[in-house]
Amino acid sequence: MSLKVTEVVKGSIAEEAGLCSGDEIISINGHEIDDFIGLQFHSSEPLLEFVIISRSGKHKKLRLEQDWQEKLGIVPEPYKIRHCANHCIFCFIDQMPKNLRKSLYVKDDDYLFSFVYGNFISLNNLGEVDFQRISEERISPLYISVHTTNPALRKQIMRYRREIDIVKKLQYLSAKRIAFHTQIVVLPGLNDAEELKDTIYDLVEPGLNTLSIGLVPVGLTKYRKHLYPLESITPELAQEIIKNSRELTKETGFKQIYCADELFILAEEDIPVKDYYDDFCQLENGIGMIRATFDNWVMKKETFLRELPKGKILFITGKLAEKHISIIAREINRSLGTIKIEVLGIQNDFFGHKVTVTGLLTYRDIKDQLSVMENLPDTIAFSSNMFNTDGYTLDGIHQDEFKTRFNRNVLIINELWNQIEKREYR
Repeated sequence: MSLKVTEVVKGSIAEEAGLCSGDEIISINGHEIDDFIGLQFHSSEPLLEFVIISRSGKHKKLRLEQDWQEKLGIVPEPYKIRHCANHCIFCFIDQMPKNLRKSLYVKDDDYLFSFVYGNFISLNNLGEVDFQRISEERISPLYISVHTTNPALRKQIMRYRREIDIVKKLQYLSAKRIAFHTQIVVLPGLNDAEELKDTIYDLVEPGLNTLSIGLVPVGLTKYRKHLYPLESITPELAQEIIKNSRELTKETGFKQIYCADELFILAEEDIPVKDYYDDFCQLENGIGMIRATFDNWVMKKETFLRELPKGKILFITGKLAEKHISIIAREINRSLGTIKIEVLGIQNDFFGHKVTVTGLLTYRDIKDQLSVMENLPDTIAFSSNMFNTDGYTLDGIHQDEFKTRFNRNVLIINELWNQIEKREYR
């Protein structure tokens, strides 16, 4: 195995040592290198001996000495993600329509992405060599989709072929001092009730390095055709899940059992206070997002209010957060002594009304629901959660286009309330 070098930064340590774009790194200090994590992990020593194959095909040894003032300067080839081999009965990708961005259909199950980006993985596609590397390179913490610790039920839910005992996998990782966050996507009639309790009991066993347990309701779209029949979480079941999680927290002493925001909203309960979420370790899993939004608003509101543009503003959000964003809007209006902020919760016609989160809104639905409104304000504000890292919505419209498509000034606001991107329509 080897890692190809795409670029070497000019003036860097690597360039001075003679490394060039197109070279392939075979090893560093005797350790084989085949991806960006291996490069990062094994290049942290002050003295480095590279074995490379130059772009002309010659084997070479390069010795580098780091001074910690300059970057190493190696840009590796793009990483090839490891794909998911499961066929989960609740997989959201299987419930999406065609012709969205290609990247949305990628089913990843890659432990390096789990470590770097917090993606949840199943561990089902890992072999002995993978587990050895995780332990040797201390690739920790990982984010692991458990769903249930019942081997037969887990196999039924995730539809893999091998016999896998997830508890034994977690015990192995724990023995190697690897820690992990876990999630359980709750499926009514399958892994809820007593099965859910048993899973939590297993995950909080003293021998496991479990950092947190996230309880998340299954997400169902209107495109579930010819798929395993599943039901949505009802308000009554949401109340039961929250109740059980609280009782298990008291009984086991394990405080890091977190329910997703959607469960509290379904159960018509107040969003918990900040202490419930500790360090918000599962924020990207929809756990604590609303509380973080409120708390960040309290800290940043004075600066935010000073930066607001003139005229009225319409805040666009998903149905899930509409009530809570409206509370902030009312506070702004009271502070300014005028009706400056209005809030519109967008109904998700694209995926179906059971999908309520802001991050799954499309330009199409926003456009359709704004088109029937009279007297739109001069400025429309959107959450940054609606866009990917490149600024595109799920249906492929870039945020820079919004100002011309809506003929309005546009604000892009992140959940920290510390960044307002203004796009003025002229």
